Amino acid sequence: MTDLPGPAGRTAAPGDVPARPGPQAEAERALQAVESTIRAVLGRSIGPTENFFEAGLTSAVLVHLHEVARRELSTDLPVTVLFAHPNLRALRRYLTGGHAPVIAPGSRAADAGDLRRLGSARRDLRRRIRSESEPQ
Repeated sequence: MTDLPGPAGRTAAPGDVPARPGPQAEAERALQAVESTIRAVLGRSIGPTENFFEAGLTSAVLVHLHEVARRELSTDLPVTVLFAHPNLRALRRYLTGGHAPVIAPGSRAADAGDLRRLGSARRDLRRRIRSESEPQ
């Protein structure tokens, strides 16, 4: 068996649990995942200061990007962060700047049920708009 370096100069024992990555490493992983998802959605990379919406991303895609970023972070991330920091540079600054992403007291993070209800309401609104715009 090969000795692996462990903390404080000792070798890692077979049962040792690797240390959890720090907030900086988590932020970088989250940003890489977001950038990769943007490339997959748009078929191209976007510049660091290019606005998400002007690049062609929609609110629904930003909600998906939020989930992608949240999976990489050990803390919760409000979905509003992507709207308040609408480009990669601003998002990087927020995630690596020591801001603790927290949910305001008394509120909660959106869950899958919330997203389904939002999608359903959006579809209903589109149907209403279409039906009202059709000639009578």
